[in-house]
Amino acid sequence: MKRRAACLVGSFVFAAALFAPGCASLLVSSADAEKELENLSESSSTLISRYAHPYGLDFQKVEAVGLVMELDGTGEDPAPTPQRAALLGEMNRRKVDKPNKLLASPDTALVLVRGLLRPGIQKGDRFDVEVRTPTRSQTKSLRGGWVLESRLTELAVLGQQIRSGHVLALAEGPVLV
Repeated sequence: MKRRAACLVGSFVFAAALFAPGCASLLVSSADAEKELENLSESSSTLISRYAHPYGLDFQKVEAVGLVMELDGTGEDPAPTPQRAALLGEMNRRKVDKPNKLLASPDTALVLVRGLLRPGIQKGDRFDVEVRTPTRSQTKSLRGGWVLESRLTELAVLGQQIRSGHVLALAEGPVLV
């Protein structure tokens, strides 16, 4: 008997909660909601959306100057350019013996490596990169070549100079034509 009374009381409380008017009506018109949003945006309170924005929702372009090897005589000795200077700097950082002699070989070519990091990419995920020769390059073909490890960073022009950011990815592997 006591169980039955408890069930009836519980059912009554549930029904009362379901049908009792609360803070908001179940029937809200879209016009009322729009008015509420307008009043909120016109109020003097400062919203966090003024200062904070979502991060990582766009593709992130990363680039580097790289070296392709194993070209069977279709490469070239690149002209003195900022790209060549950057590649020589990277080769010196990696302690490559005689970097100028290596660049002068017809079996190597200076290339520009570019990739897009997709939103949500995780460390260790693979992605495709584009390998192309600079303008005015005399390289005949990259077919059969191998891109040596290139450190990809974001590049930006600041104060009339190209600046690079932190290393975000590494690119290495065979060139597919």
